[in-house]
Amino acid sequence: LALKAIAEDNVRLVNIGSEDIVNGSQKLILGLVRHLILRYQIGKTKFPPKKLMLAWLKAVIPDCHIGNFTSDWNDGVALSALIEYCKPGLFPNWRQLSRHNQLENCRNAMTVAKDELAIPMVVRPEDFSSPHLDDLSGMTYLSYYMMQDSPGYYATRRDINAILQAGHCDNFTTDWNDGRLLCNLVVSVGGSIPGWPSLNNNPIENLQTGLDEGKRLGIDPIFPAEEIAEPEVEHLGVMAYAAYYTKLKPVKVRMNPATFVGDMDNVYVNKEKSFQIQLDDGSPNDIRAVLTGPDSNPPVHMEWSGSTANCSFTPVETGQHKLDVLCENKSISGCPVTFKVVADRSRVAFIPPGRACVGSNSDQIGRAS
Repeated sequence: LALKAIAEDNVRLVNIGSEDIVNGSQKLILGLVRHLILRYQIGKTKFPPKKLMLAWLKAVIPDCHIGNFTSDWNDGVALSALIEYCKPGLFPNWRQLSRHNQLENCRNAMTVAKDELAIPMVVRPEDFSSPHLDDLSGMTYLSYYMMQDSPGYYATRRDINAILQAGHCDNFTTDWNDGRLLCNLVVSVGGSIPGWPSLNNNPIENLQTGLDEGKRLGIDPIFPAEEIAEPEVEHLGVMAYAAYYTKLKPVKVRMNPATFVGDMDNVYVNKEKSFQIQLDDGSPNDIRAVLTGPDSNPPVHMEWSGSTANCSFTPVETGQHKLDVLCENKSISGCPVTFKVVADRSRVAFIPPGRACVGSNSDQIGRAS
């Protein structure tokens, strides 16, 4: 019954049955235990755990050029680098380690990891340094560095919080569901999010905006927006993706350089419309406004008085328009604004047919004043 339940939960069972467990087949039981560790520590998503683990490792120890869970780890250098990432100061000279001292390096690293990071030695140093190390054994041991609430988990969270210009990352699941933390991270490394820090109430749209801008910065998505929006999203996929941002240089961000004040209701063609810009941080010289109509770009006039700009424009055509106010080429809070320009009905006079002037066309029912 237990094996059946495990199989139904998408745990891979290879050549093992209840009789193997009863008979104490150590090799098969060990394989089952390793599959269970990977499934319930890492593999809650359909995305292959191996790819998620490699993505995170490539992000946090890029100089080691990790591509597998076997030969890349035999000399103990990459493992020492990973331990240094998790807790700086444990292996500051990992680059100077001799790659010929494989067993010694692995034994030292795994002992330090056990004592300092509480990483269990589920694999012996003799096996970890062996050219015969298998994928499953390597993945099982290394999974303890990146599971939830692991040393690697806390290290990545530490580095993310170090570059965030505002806010805080507490986890790699629910904190990311609505897209705000992702957009915050993107902006913190120099990306552009329209209207930031104002976002809409659609988590998937917010996430997609952040993912698209991240890609423009050179960071490819790991999970789609729809999966990140799920409360039960696999933490490692988000953690690995976020870790790549820590390699970008943080920039000073004006969280609210200026704010749009006004409404775009009742906007009529050929009639002046007013609004204000409230400057919170920066210079009026950094502010510009762009109005776009179906076939026109009417000018926007700004008159500054201290930190407030009284602005106006006059649309010349009906239809959908967009007003965007930018500070250093980034939309300010409350922008862009889309609105519809309509004809001014107050300028139309109705003439009843019975009161038409002599000689006029009796079919005329109105005229523009």
